[in-house]
Amino acid sequence: MLGIVALCAVLAGYIAWQPQGVFVANTVDDIAEAVTALLAAVASALAARRSGGSVAKAWALLAAGTGAWAVGQVLTCWYEIGRDVDPPYPGLCDIGFLTFAPCAIAALWLFARGGNALGWQRAVLDGLILVGSLVVLTWTTALGAVWQSRSGSTLADSVSIAYPATDVAIAATALLSVPYASWRYRSTLRLLALALVGMAVSDSAFNWLMTLPEFGRWQALDAGWPLAFLIMALAARTAGSSARGPRDRARPGQQSWFDLALPYVPVLPALAVWFGKALVGHRVDAAAFIAGGLTLLCVLARQFLVLAENRRLVAAVAHQALHDSLTGLANRALFLDRLAHANTLRERSGQTFGVLFMDVDNFKEINDGLGHPAGDELLVLVAERLCSCVGPADTVARLGGDEFAVLLEVSVHDPAAIAAEMRRAMEEPFTINGHSVRSSLSIGLAVADDVDLETSEYLRRADVAMYAAKAAGKNAVRTYAPNLDDAVTVGAGRRR
Repeated sequence: MLGIVALCAVLAGYIAWQPQGVFVANTVDDIAEAVTALLAAVASALAARRSGGSVAKAWALLAAGTGAWAVGQVLTCWYEIGRDVDPPYPGLCDIGFLTFAPCAIAALWLFARGGNALGWQRAVLDGLILVGSLVVLTWTTALGAVWQSRSGSTLADSVSIAYPATDVAIAATALLSVPYASWRYRSTLRLLALALVGMAVSDSAFNWLMTLPEFGRWQALDAGWPLAFLIMALAARTAGSSARGPRDRARPGQQSWFDLALPYVPVLPALAVWFGKALVGHRVDAAAFIAGGLTLLCVLARQFLVLAENRRLVAAVAHQALHDSLTGLANRALFLDRLAHANTLRERSGQTFGVLFMDVDNFKEINDGLGHPAGDELLVLVAERLCSCVGPADTVARLGGDEFAVLLEVSVHDPAAIAAEMRRAMEEPFTINGHSVRSSLSIGLAVADDVDLETSEYLRRADVAMYAAKAAGKNAVRTYAPNLDDAVTVGAGRRR
């Protein structure tokens, strides 16, 4: 990469100082642009052969676009070098140059398609921010100058406007495609985005130079085209390796800081131009003023969207922290919190509660026999049946593995009746992957009484009662009694 930049810097210096005269400098400039465009076309075609699916189509489009641009430049060389005349404008050369834009935009869209779904609102706002800021920059440089110097010929004026307009479209698409593309192609797309933005800058600079009496050393900006094509060739050369594995530090589905900042790259210079002109007393054109104002509004809307997304994300994280990811039930932390709250209410108002602790019988055999996905599906189905037996004020939780717990308000439910109802709910077989699976529950019940106990003691008592039910032959309900502490050793000889 550094070698490419150094080579193009030398080319820019040669074009600017013209040590062997203007004609030789222009000749070197034209040939360099044609050769590098052909090189980019060949490299893109080879990348298309190495790739597959939509990525191959993307590289084929880039090969076609750069090939068309190379044809236009070869025709320019024939006119300027072979015949020593300016190419006709508009002419065949312009067809080749303008063909590049739709091919490049379509290729970038193919790269970005199927990547991370970040939301259409973000995509629209990012696109409007990019287009608005690029319109400000382009209008204050090339597009405004071209518009003011229009000749009156509809065709000529249309072609003149088409160049800076397509520059805006290419640059906006290039910058927007990177964060929305699949992580596997982002390294390649970053190079392509750099190249295409460089091309857009060079093209806008050329259109601006066309409005000046003479180019002078400003023609050194033409070196931006060879630089862009060489970077495109480098991107095509690395396409195979970047498609085989991750090239980013960010994991799939994540965005790096570079990707997050990329859509805002042209915003600061655009706003600097917009405000700078107003501060020094220069008149801001209506088009640039409107585009700048809309860009500011879009940036504000984008920030509000980020705040809303962050709020939803915090809520989702909070929900995940307190709920089981498989069944959606409360997890151990949330269950213990609600159990502690129920115990506090009992101490203050005497409102009693019941705790059910249950274990899915023979779960290990089902899980091992049908596979872990089938075991997970069984747990989800069991959770649904348990929830159907309780009210909205009760808490059903998955404590881990195949263990579930339920917190019941005694004033509303009879815990023993609810436990019996849960046993009956398990009698109907489950259908999992075409297999009919039968299972049952061993349930332990602990009811709060007038004695003040620690919160964890209620769960321990229900656990002891559950293992008493399992020891009695499974598919049973046992209510905690002090004598069960001696009959059951929790944690020893546990069987599923």
